[in-house]
Amino acid sequence: GSLIARPFEGHNACVRSVAVSPDDKRIASGGNDRTIIIWDVKSRSKIFNPLVKYTGAVDSVCFSPDRKRLVSGSTDSKV
Repeated sequence: GSLIARPFEGHNACVRSVAVSPDDKRIASGGNDRTIIIWDVKSRSKIFNPLVKYTGAVDSVCFSPDRKRLVSGSTDSKV
């Protein structure tokens, strides 16, 4: 296939996990740079400064069905 839009850019290392919110308005990404970035799909901009809470790579990100929570896991064994 081909790209339908330009990539979101903001991580300083490999992106390991991406999740789309249930309402399709937000994207969360996590990666080897130990950060989580939450993006606005329409404006393609970061909603907050990157979240840095881990000492290891972010392996997973997932929105709750009601969009009130974002859960993440890391190689440092923390959730």
